[in-house]
Amino acid sequence: MSSFRKEKAKAGACVAYFLTKRREYRNSMNPFKSLREKEEKKLRSRRYRLFANRSWGVQQFSPEEQALWEGVTEELMSDEEDSLSEPGVWVARPPRFRAPDLSRLCYSIDSHSKHGNKTNRVYGSLSDRLPSTEIQLLPQHLYNPNWEREAEEEESTNGGRGRKSFCPDLNAFIQIKVEKDE
Repeated sequence: MSSFRKEKAKAGACVAYFLTKRREYRNSMNPFKSLREKEEKKLRSRRYRLFANRSWGVQQFSPEEQALWEGVTEELMSDEEDSLSEPGVWVARPPRFRAPDLSRLCYSIDSHSKHGNKTNRVYGSLSDRLPSTEIQLLPQHLYNPNWEREAEEEESTNGGRGRKSFCPDLNAFIQIKVEKDE
């Protein structure tokens, strides 16, 4: 290995080390933020996995249903959160901005997959995740343009009670332990 490559490798290792130390320090300053970032990363990873599985599964369906799938992105996949009441169970929460026809197709793909309807996956209420600005660039048949109005109507029928957008079943009394490096 040339001396230039050795120096470049050392510099890369130093950068990685100090980025890790910076992230640890930032997380120690605000442990709630680090927990939220970790949870969001897990949800995003599950959406990517779900998109890959459904994209493969839709190939087994009719051409009309495959045409409905054209243009679908990971953003339109359900959030799969860990159930707080039942260990090992995922609660699937479809995004409220996803079109109803696409939601029915997703459910159909899931039920016809090689694993069928999984016993460790239950369907919960709609997700409170907000869409990105790119959602409006998707074909009109994939998203519900009236999702905000429908969410407001739902909130008004629930007596004005809002739902928590992050981990709705989260107990308010969480204990977080932060340890210092010495």
